Amino acid sequence: MAGKNTRGLRLTKEMFCILSMQGKQVEPRTLEILEKVLVDGFSQPAIAKEYDVSQQFISGAVSRFYSRLTEQMRHIPDELVIRNVAVHPDLLDELKALQIKSYKMLNNK
Repeated sequence: MAGKNTRGLRLTKEMFCILSMQGKQVEPRTLEILEKVLVDGFSQPAIAKEYDVSQQFISGAVSRFYSRLTEQMRHIPDELVIRNVAVHPDLLDELKALQIKSYKMLNNK
């Protein structure tokens, strides 16, 4: 199997899934490659060999993924705190309501 990548940001499987569903559509094979690099921590050269693609292809895909992430983060006001939470599906409406309330509180300052 491919060698491990000891550098770079690693994402949880959950965060990767959330981020990969937002924005532009990405080919399933490219998502699989990104997951191997960003979540599982395999090196780009090893994954390039395993999937018979160039390292430049993987580097470009990673770069575009991080650019999308950076762009999404740009739209979050500095006053808000970002937390990754796991909640029961029955509580999603309450969570959304808290998010809306937070933005309203910012606008009332």
